[in-house]
Amino acid sequence: MKDETKKKGFFSRGWVTFVIIVTIFVGARLIHPGGIKGIITDFFIESNSNSKTQELRDEMLESFIPIGAAMLCMKKHGKITGLENAIIEYNNRNESEMKRLISDIEALGGLSKSEKDLLDRMVYSKAEKMIGLDSRKFCLTLAKRFDSGEFDIQSSK
Repeated sequence: MKDETKKKGFFSRGWVTFVIIVTIFVGARLIHPGGIKGIITDFFIESNSNSKTQELRDEMLESFIPIGAAMLCMKKHGKITGLENAIIEYNNRNESEMKRLISDIEALGGLSKSEKDLLDRMVYSKAEKMIGLDSRKFCLTLAKRFDSGEFDIQSSK
């Protein structure tokens, strides 16, 4: 009888341990495509960037998120009336600020390949969060939000 109890206890603890390990590694991949290793790598990339570069990268990130959301919308729902034109107009309105951001970042030494990859992952992740669960509703109103100037870059200079 004691042997059966020990086997059940071990078996249960084994499954609990397995579930915890899978949750940690799979859950981390849901948060970050590289899993735990990717999260740690991104932490080191961020901590090795100087504060001014991080500030400019964050400003650039904010300007890319709505464009990333628009791209995800078009990928998921196809052509959305007025969205392409709204993105073009957004780019035209913000071209000088984008050039300023890029030149300021380049003056500080530019972004490493790792920092560019991090920026891409952050844009994708934040664009998905911006869209939320009701993507159809969000995507159908996105062109109007672009046209309103809601996403326009505000100069920090």
